[in-house]
Amino acid sequence: MVQRMNEVYPQGEFTKEDNPLSPKQLCDAFAQAVAILETKLEIKLIVFKLFDKFVIHNIVKLYEEVNQITAVPLT
Repeated sequence: MVQRMNEVYPQGEFTKEDNPLSPKQLCDAFAQAVAILETKLEIKLIVFKLFDKFVIHNIVKLYEEVNQITAVPLT
C-alpha cells in the first residue's frame, strides 16, 4: 500500500507509519473530525460505532479497491 501511495503521490514519500490510508491514520483523522462536532457524547459514540462497522470492518475491501485503482497507469 505504501509503495502504491508513493507512486500516486511521489512527493509524499510515505512510510508505513504516515501512510494516509493506514488504519491508524484513518482512525486519527476520523477522531479529529468527530472531536469538533458540537453534540452529546452519546451521539459521538454512535458515530464511532458506525465508523467501526462500515469502515474498519470493511477495510480489506477498501484496500482492494485502492489497489485496483492505483494499479491502472495514470494518464
